[in-house]
Amino acid sequence: MWFWKDSNSLPPTYILQPITTHLSHYDDTRPESKELRARDVTTWRNTETRLLQLLRQAALQAHTDGDFDGKQKHKFFKSVTEWEIEQGLLETQKNDANNVLFLRELHGLCRRVSQGQFSQFMDVTNEGLVDLEAQELVSSLKARISSVYSGKLNVHAVELKKGTINPQHREHAKYLECLCNQFITQMKQQIQRSATDVEGQKTWGWLLQEVNHHLVLSLAKCAVFCGRKDLLNRILESIRTSSSSIHRPVVVFGPSGIGKTALMCKLAQEACSTLGSGTVVVLRLLGTSPLSSEINLVLKSICFQICGAYGLPLPFTQTTNTHEDLVRFFHTTLSKASQQSKSLVIALDSLDQLSSTYNAHKLHWLPKEIPPNVHLIVSTLEKGYPMLEVLRGVIIEPQCFFEVGQLSPEQGGEMIDSYMTAVNRRLTSDQWELILGTFKACGHPLLLKLTLDAAKQWASYTPLSELQVATTTQEAVAQLFERLEKQHGKPLVSHALGYIVLSRHGLTEAELQDVLSLDDEVLADIYQYWPPPNMDIIRLPPLLWTRLRHDLAEYLVERQTEGIKVLGLYHRQFIKMVKKRYLAADHRTRRHSVLSDFFLGTWSLGNRKPVFLPSLQASLNADRKVAPQPLWFTLHVANQRKLHELPHHLLHSDRWEELQQEVIGNTEWLCSKILICGIASVITDLSMCAEHTKCPEIQLVCDTFLLLKPTLDFIDGQMDPSLFYTEVFARLHSLSKAYPALIGRLCSQCQSWFSSCANPILIPKCSFFQAPGGPLKTTLTGFQKGVTVMELYTEKGLLIVGSEDGRMIAWNLNDSAVIHTLLGHTAEVQCVRVVDKGNHCLSAARDNTLRLWNLLSGRQIYCIKEERTDTSINTQLHVAEERSIIYSMFGSQMNAWHLETAMLLFQISTEGQALIFAVIPESDGGVISLSEGGLLTFWDNATGMKKSDCSLTDCEKLTPSCVLPIRSHGELVIGTQEGSLYLVRQFPAITMKWKVFKVTSSVLFLAGSDDEMVLCTGHEKQVAVFWVHSNSLERFLADCFEHGDIVQTAVFTNDRSMVITGAADETIRVWCLSNGVLLDSFTGMGASITTLVLFHNIIISASRNTYYLKVWQLNYNQKHKTQTPLPGRTLCPTLSHNGDFVYFLKPTDKKEVTIWDYQSGQLLVVQYVYASVTKILASPGGFVAISQLGYVIKEQFVCPEFLRKEYNPLQNSRAKYTVKSRERPFMSSSLARAKSKQTFSQPHAYKSKSSQLCTLF
Repeated sequence: MWFWKDSNSLPPTYILQPITTHLSHYDDTRPESKELRARDVTTWRNTETRLLQLLRQAALQAHTDGDFDGKQKHKFFKSVTEWEIEQGLLETQKNDANNVLFLRELHGLCRRVSQGQFSQFMDVTNEGLVDLEAQELVSSLKARISSVYSGKLNVHAVELKKGTINPQHREHAKYLECLCNQFITQMKQQIQRSATDVEGQKTWGWLLQEVNHHLVLSLAKCAVFCGRKDLLNRILESIRTSSSSIHRPVVVFGPSGIGKTALMCKLAQEACSTLGSGTVVVLRLLGTSPLSSEINLVLKSICFQICGAYGLPLPFTQTTNTHEDLVRFFHTTLSKASQQSKSLVIALDSLDQLSSTYNAHKLHWLPKEIPPNVHLIVSTLEKGYPMLEVLRGVIIEPQCFFEVGQLSPEQGGEMIDSYMTAVNRRLTSDQWELILGTFKACGHPLLLKLTLDAAKQWASYTPLSELQVATTTQEAVAQLFERLEKQHGKPLVSHALGYIVLSRHGLTEAELQDVLSLDDEVLADIYQYWPPPNMDIIRLPPLLWTRLRHDLAEYLVERQTEGIKVLGLYHRQFIKMVKKRYLAADHRTRRHSVLSDFFLGTWSLGNRKPVFLPSLQASLNADRKVAPQPLWFTLHVANQRKLHELPHHLLHSDRWEELQQEVIGNTEWLCSKILICGIASVITDLSMCAEHTKCPEIQLVCDTFLLLKPTLDFIDGQMDPSLFYTEVFARLHSLSKAYPALIGRLCSQCQSWFSSCANPILIPKCSFFQAPGGPLKTTLTGFQKGVTVMELYTEKGLLIVGSEDGRMIAWNLNDSAVIHTLLGHTAEVQCVRVVDKGNHCLSAARDNTLRLWNLLSGRQIYCIKEERTDTSINTQLHVAEERSIIYSMFGSQMNAWHLETAMLLFQISTEGQALIFAVIPESDGGVISLSEGGLLTFWDNATGMKKSDCSLTDCEKLTPSCVLPIRSHGELVIGTQEGSLYLVRQFPAITMKWKVFKVTSSVLFLAGSDDEMVLCTGHEKQVAVFWVHSNSLERFLADCFEHGDIVQTAVFTNDRSMVITGAADETIRVWCLSNGVLLDSFTGMGASITTLVLFHNIIISASRNTYYLKVWQLNYNQKHKTQTPLPGRTLCPTLSHNGDFVYFLKPTDKKEVTIWDYQSGQLLVVQYVYASVTKILASPGGFVAISQLGYVIKEQFVCPEFLRKEYNPLQNSRAKYTVKSRERPFMSSSLARAKSKQTFSQPHAYKSKSSQLCTLF
């Protein structure tokens, strides 16, 4: 019997059995079975003909008896081709605008004469005659197509010559040319129409595609969802009850394959019925599409969807280009949505599927407290994985976590019945028990799903012993792959799945077929028994891939990337099994190499690739006909697929030379990728390469783009290529000789671009930007106005920064990631204090408010409004955590607040007498107020009652300017505007005070080391350092550290080996405390440095005049430091006539003209000109200066070839200077170009500590 009854089908169906059931040698290709196979082939052909006749006769009889209608009868007569045309064309007319139809009629064929020679164009019988029945069916099909698509049909009539189409024949050539022209014209029209549609959908088209992608996947999950009703209801009830108040995110967790995704989809579906029909639901199944794999793209799409649903303003391009700004916008958008009438539900499935870009796995971007009317549900893998541990660290409420456990046997049985009903199948009782029995041991829905996908193919007559049922998910996936290998061959299955898994963002079907056509192993397996039909062209037969994809079914999913559909695998368990089964190290390298060849276009455009075919026992050099891969398809259309995929595959195929040549060492590639994909994408590529190869040169290139990123973010991402080439060259030029292989190559390409640029352009001649690997590590942005305060909590690497506009930002310095943006203050933030081991912080601002913030959630806990009459006076905070008291001090008033309740404990007011309040840091210490004239008043720190007072000095004129508590000694150091330092300590019965030192000018600030053993004072342009002893201060060094302008801040290293100072001269200086030597200086802040903090070996500098922070590293390669050609903050800089020297003025004295060798960074001379200069002009022999009084000063400048070491460049200066320079010969190439041979010999200038440059004070 050829047909067996399958009772598992609903209704029961008779199934044609495999040919080998009765003809065992039908597919036996062994040479010794040749005759047996031929016999079975002949038998089957006769049997097939007879079976077909019987079926058609029965269909005709059924139609005559009225049991079949015409459509049912025709089912037994139609060919596979007709069925395909019906499915793809006639029954699906919604995309008819995209159809291109050609119909060919062959004339001159005689139906009654043998037409065996035309068998490739028409059906013929075994006798060689025209198959009349087939011709009638073809004619009927053509008529149906013509009636539906009469206006779109391209009809061609041609007569065969000698049984074929001959391009050499004139009529045939004309026919082929016409056919090709029609095809090209109509395809161009469709492409143009599609491009126009895409252009019109730029704002929302990409988002609609993304939303639809997740909606389709969700509907498929919900269709087979069953069980877990109790868990589902508990989560929905939690959402409903928390809707009216601030709450935490909901976290769903469990092991891989347990059914978290299906549950998340069902939650999103049920949200509307729980919260109301108008609820806005945002669902993202993370990792299933390129726009749901990287955190910035996820947040961007979510923000656009929310804004579109509520009619809120969309984010600006600059906002979406900057991670920190985008996170802030996301949080703000949630707050705005909370104020709307419709509820909002955001469901983010599989947080662990996010890429690590922007430290997404640390979840700084995730809001920890959700406003009313908004709900955030996330899912992740079970305990033991870092993502869940991070969530538990910031969400302490256990009721926010819901674990997805195993399905019960009852739920498993329900799922079996539901699934089989949905596919119109059933199981025998033994089969049902077999599946449920293995499921009980695991309880994972994915295992059951895979088992049922196999079981729906089981027939009722299949012996139980032949059924394979897996006991684990991995085993079930392996069995699936085994079935595919048996059906399609292991090379095709393993290589196709391997390419999909190894691709960076998936592969399109066309790309995958091209790649498989380049795979010699696959082609050799396909053509092992017969040669390819064309010896000049060899490709993967399309039908083989079509069959494999059909059998992969839903395990192969489509995703969107760069506006096109790519293929990916259904679940991470499939990816794991592909890697384990098919991608050993050597196989993985070979697959990446084939993908590299494809995206390089190595074998496109007619380039032939040889392959050895077993059927020929020879190598065939044939065209693979794969798509070319230019970097740009047109002037404005880039090859985004190549830009994304090629670096990944070149790197992992160990093709270093090509990676360097085509990608990381190719300025055209780097510039193109920034223009199309953004600079973050380039940084990701370079970081990947640097991490994989451990190459320091690649890391330097990566650091270059990290330094460039803030500039591109600031200009809204619209980069002109000239900016790219200028930045890269000006940062890397100084390193080109040390690293010629890569950096030298990039610099050479930059110079070539400059020379060929068609537009006017400024060409850098040297490095003048901060070089990578040098002191500048990165720039932190996020403010609109200047930075006013920084507070560091070292134990957690937490930096809290406040600005003039009231905004506060919390950074994690371990990864330079923004944790929170704290919004609430409406005026300048004046003071910040971190409390509670870094979990909270206090802030005081010029808006007269004192606020407490939760640094875990970013939420404001309370706000205290303080009554102040004079907002110009800065507020200082002191926190006594052991007593839970906040001391808020401003001017002549101090308020004491309870840290937890925000209640006012007491208030001290000195009626305008006090200038400064301070708290002596001891458990029994008191509060001190200092008034003008030196009056010290002591107050009780618990009640605010006055205890005593005394005079700090007998001098009537004493104005305190700053104080520094010494906690270890219970003392207070006081600095005054008169330049005095005082040490104050209170004993139970007496107050001790000592005037310990006198400095040259007003004390501007005091700063101490962490262990309080050393402190420094800033006064004018100098910093003095002191040892701190009980009851005394001792001068540390005889000489002060100096700057070119007022010193405004200082900080000590943890080991007290160095002190770092910042000043109004825009310079940071690093001084050695053991000998007072200037170790290093950093320029590039671009503004007066008002605040410094030190985190390990990292310096963070800020200024009230800039909206950014600069992050500097103390440990760096000195060779990578860009040597500043000129001192900073110069006035009227003028290049000499021959370009060798620079004339300029110092801001501190406009009566002196400084002459500098900018190439060597050497001071040549300082000339006093007796009048304030307003303008300098270069002349052939020197310069002409215009004085403030209108006089013209003409000076000639000549420079000798050699300078004696004793030469004093300050000989003509009336001011007092100190020259600080490194030990090196006074000889430079520029001096040799001087026009005079005169030799100077003058008294030796005073030489102080070594520094990088010759600087003036």
